[in-house]
Amino acid sequence: DGERGVRALQQFKSGSFVCEFEANLLSKAECEEAEKEYVEEGKPVYILEAHGYYFDPTLRPNVIGKYINHAAKGANIKLYPPLEARGRTRIRFVSIKD
Repeated sequence: DGERGVRALQQFKSGSFVCEFEANLLSKAECEEAEKEYVEEGKPVYILEAHGYYFDPTLRPNVIGKYINHAAKGANIKLYPPLEARGRTRIRFVSIKD
């Protein structure tokens, strides 16, 4: 919807863990199909491409990481490659500026 975003309520030192992002891991074809479906249904699209992977947290409630814009000009956050933890795919957001 273009109106959501995240602002930290505390300062983070460079290299500090900020939050994790949990999502469904998709192939490129699955990503394209999901995006098309969400647009047709009028749902916001939160699919993220990073490190050659496609992540879809769109249907997951309470995933704050889906509102972080890591690609914005002057972004102060970095994504690390995905991890498998407890059977789920996760990516970490880490601060790159104090």
